[in-house]
Amino acid sequence: MLIEEVYVKALGASIKILILDESTEKFQKRRAFYNILGSRDDTAFKVYSALLEEGNKVDTRSLVSLVNKSQYAINRSLTNLRQLGLVDYDMKRKGPYELKKWSPEKHILGLMRVIPEEYFKNGFPPEMLKKDQ
Repeated sequence: MLIEEVYVKALGASIKILILDESTEKFQKRRAFYNILGSRDDTAFKVYSALLEEGNKVDTRSLVSLVNKSQYAINRSLTNLRQLGLVDYDMKRKGPYELKKWSPEKHILGLMRVIPEEYFKNGFPPEMLKKDQ
């Protein structure tokens, strides 16, 4: 996975995006990526933006109230985000319970997917790549 800076004309600014460049063998990351992008109500994006706004570690129960979704949906979103390396947690055991405090690992504002180079017979077509000179 790559993190690149892209200029978005509509915003008039550059933002950092995560670009998936994994082949089909890395199906866990691809599945997490598609789960995040394919979410009907953008729960994962809402969870990630809540973590970015809070700026410090947030426990799962607080995220449930911040995003106003079920704990199952929050946990699933956090699992997908963690699979991509966007968030991580510190765990503390309290009796039979595990308390997780989540924080963002990488700070991005978007996701994209690139066609893997191995899908082309001779690598990426040179006319499609704009090289820095």
